[in-house]
Amino acid sequence: MLTYFNFVFVYAPIYLADLLIFSKVDWGHQVLVLAWETFILQTVMIVLTQMEFRNPERLYMEGESEYTALRPKKNGQVAVMSAIEDEGMDETNLIRQDKSDYEYEVELRKRALTAILQ
Repeated sequence: MLTYFNFVFVYAPIYLADLLIFSKVDWGHQVLVLAWETFILQTVMIVLTQMEFRNPERLYMEGESEYTALRPKKNGQVAVMSAIEDEGMDETNLIRQDKSDYEYEVELRKRALTAILQ
């Protein structure tokens, strides 16, 4: 439905503007080149959109074996990153890990600064 809305209210006025430019502007002006570009690009977009909606199953490709092993559902919900086991990683552990990473970075910066100043 939204695609047809785009066809009518987005592509149609630009096609009309292109046709107006084709009929009124002499050869060699930059606006004529722009009109040809928009005409060609919009035509390609419409053709590709029609191909996509005509046969959407063609767009789905089977992944390699490492990606097809993902579990589509986990605990009744869709698990997009289900290959990564996040057992034991909660908010508290993430905060601790972030804090330790920050402290390690600060320590590295102190060492680098003292090495530069010596």
